Amino acid sequence: MTRRVTLLLAALPVAAFAAQVAPTEVAPADRAGDAARTLSTRILSETDSARALPDLFRLYELREDVADLGILASTFDAVAAASRARPEARATALELRAQIALAQAQLPEAQRITTRIAPIRAFSVIGPFDNEGRAGYSTAYGPEADGFVASKRYPGKEHEV
Repeated sequence: MTRRVTLLLAALPVAAFAAQVAPTEVAPADRAGDAARTLSTRILSETDSARALPDLFRLYELREDVADLGILASTFDAVAAASRARPEARATALELRAQIALAQAQLPEAQRITTRIAPIRAFSVIGPFDNEGRAGYSTAYGPEADGFVASKRYPGKEHEV
């Protein structure tokens, strides 16, 4: 009898501790998922408004706390595809969607999305050309008149460029 009482008394603190710990460990993930769904609904209703931008970033900030990144990915995809969405909201949604694809180790998908954003990948600077007395502003020099050809040479201010 004494052993049973001792065993029961020893088990009570463990059970009480488990009852305290378990709900708090599960609840944040559920709260983050609920917050993500609520925010997604709000974002999709305001894609034609500037309010969508900060909400997109708020949704992205939940990426560490939600159990399923698919909620975020589908919202970003929907905003990027929405015809009434503002251009800056579409671009932001695409950029954040590429980050989610990277987080999910979907490298080809991230590259496809990044290519769709179309940032400048390469450029050339040609010059200097003469601009004495700001006369260069009204003069069309070789690359402006002919279009850019990488192999072509033009007379510059002090040397051939």
